[in-house]
Amino acid sequence: MPTTPNTPDTPGTSNAPHNGHPRSGEPRNGKRKKALAVAVTAAVTGVLIAGAGIAEAGSEGSSGGGDHGKRAHRSAPKGDGAKRLCKRASKIDKRIERALDRLRAGEARRGSIARLEKRVANAEKAGHSEIKTFLNHRLTFRRSLVSTLQQRRKDLKEVREWCAANDNGKQADVGKSEGNGSDGSAS
Repeated sequence: MPTTPNTPDTPGTSNAPHNGHPRSGEPRNGKRKKALAVAVTAAVTGVLIAGAGIAEAGSEGSSGGGDHGKRAHRSAPKGDGAKRLCKRASKIDKRIERALDRLRAGEARRGSIARLEKRVANAEKAGHSEIKTFLNHRLTFRRSLVSTLQQRRKDLKEVREWCAANDNGKQADVGKSEGNGSDGSAS
């Protein structure tokens, strides 16, 4: 059966049979893949060249400070964040308590010291000295984490007392803007 040329309503489309992708009407002969590969290669090369230029410019004009990424566009902090810290103190306290509870839990609790001690003992029984050494280092860190969190809890208690005495950090912001000391008191 001979096919007659169709005149489609929209340009670039045809009702005629083709060997290409059914939705796009493009041929499946590899031209699309080659074009995509060339475009990806060009994009990667451009990114690498641009990255090298940025790194070179950054090394010339930068003092080596922490100006990385999005923070480079932000201004320096204007205060010590007392108001926000006072607001978050209860959440921080809960998080510290949860971490301490997890560390002090039994062998059944993931993240506990007891569970890691059991894993070290199992590695020793199996004769896996490298695994035992690795887990022992993690255990040492985890044990030190308990004292760190306990100290952080004590520090947070002092912060809460300071917040209560200083209207939850609002006075610190007022004092700073008036040119007084950092605690809001006149000097």
